[in-house]
Amino acid sequence: MSEDAQTYDDVIGQRRYNGFLTENDASHVLAEGTLSREETKDVRYRIRERTKSAIVDLGFLANQMDPAELRMIFRDLVKEPSGHELDAMAFFYLGLSSIDDWFDDNVESTFELFVRASIQRGESLTSRVSDPTVDIQVNRLTDDPEGVRERLLNGTGGQLQLNYLQQEGELQPLLEAVVERDEPLFATPEQDIEANGSISLSVKETEDMLNELTETDQPNQS
Repeated sequence: MSEDAQTYDDVIGQRRYNGFLTENDASHVLAEGTLSREETKDVRYRIRERTKSAIVDLGFLANQMDPAELRMIFRDLVKEPSGHELDAMAFFYLGLSSIDDWFDDNVESTFELFVRASIQRGESLTSRVSDPTVDIQVNRLTDDPEGVRERLLNGTGGQLQLNYLQQEGELQPLLEAVVERDEPLFATPEQDIEANGSISLSVKETEDMLNELTETDQPNQS
């Protein structure tokens, strides 16, 4: 089970009330890689429709909820660095950015357009008029996997770089290098941002990750 899946399992087990996803829906999503397209079709449709309905509900609450209640919601979310509020914002970024091609004539990204408009809407709900400027520059990682691996081994980088190697299918060479040199992996990002935490892996932890990775890659024996 991935770290993200384990974290979400913990969330489900600890929370007092259900979110818009049922426990069965969440379990289905986590297992999707092992299921056929037909097995996931109905569940994915239901999740899409529930997500749209949840966003409509959030819009309703933005217009109706007392500011003190909003404060309590977000104070509770951020008082411990869970990252859930960050993931929620990432969800909107990914979703809005995915429809950039709908707005070919605009110089702004779709995300920038909606961020600016949402600020204006939020300000208007408190009887203020604003003309915000939103200019988001995204400098994406363009290093080759080998370069990223060497940076991590030299102590520079963080969780985002580790995720990058995993997504590129290049995590195993990093783990093998750590085990071969028989030294823990400590890496700290050059920029201190919440989404890119430092990495600290003992040799034993690295060996366990490597064993799990190689076992997953091996075909099932009948």
